[in-house]
Formats: sequence, C-alpha cells, structure tokens
Amino acid sequence: MPNTTQIALEASLKELLKKKPFIMNVYHSVNREKIESFLYKLTYQLIVDVVEEKCARDHLPEEDKQFIADFYKYGFVGIMLDWIERGMKEDYKKGEVIKFLSFRLFL
Repeated sequence: MPNTTQIALEASLKELLKKKPFIMNVYHSVNREKIESFLYKLTYQLIVDVVEEKCARDHLPEEDKQFIADFYKYGFVGIMLDWIERGMKEDYKKGEVIKFLSFRLFL
C-alpha cells in the first residue's frame, strides 16, 4: 500500500504527464528557473500537507516543519527535473522515479 508521501509524489507526476507537451516545450525553451518555479508551486502544498500529517503528534515548531517541507520540495523537484530531462518516458509508477523516492523517506 502506498504511503502518503508516495501518493503526493504520484499526484504531482500525474499532473505533469497531463501537460507533457507543454512541460517539454517549456523545459527546452525557457531558463531552468522558470520550470523549477512551476514545479515548486506544483509540489509544495502536497508536501506541506504530508509534513503536517506526519508531524501532528510531534508538536514541532512551524519553522522546523517549514524546513522539512522545503527539504522535500527541493528533492522532489530535482527528481522531477531529471525525469523531464530524460523525456518523461519512464512510467513513473513502475520506473525509478517513484522507486527512488518510495524507499521510506523520513515522512
């Protein structure tokens, strides 16, 4: 059964696949910062929701939760950028994209 983090990542990748022609065009025609900004916005709220859920019993300060969310945001976006760079050809559910991030992340 997929964990919450895996579900959040799959939702982000599914959204990217729906927009594959657009994403590939933008990736190859604009600077990297623009695509990164788009991906950060796409993934951030999903990650924040997972952090809130997983840290609910720990009573962490907001700054700590923010740091954790930012850490995962940058990691997820990095993996997504690698996947896009390879042409988004791998099935994200079966390929290395999910497998890499599904190994029991701290969340």
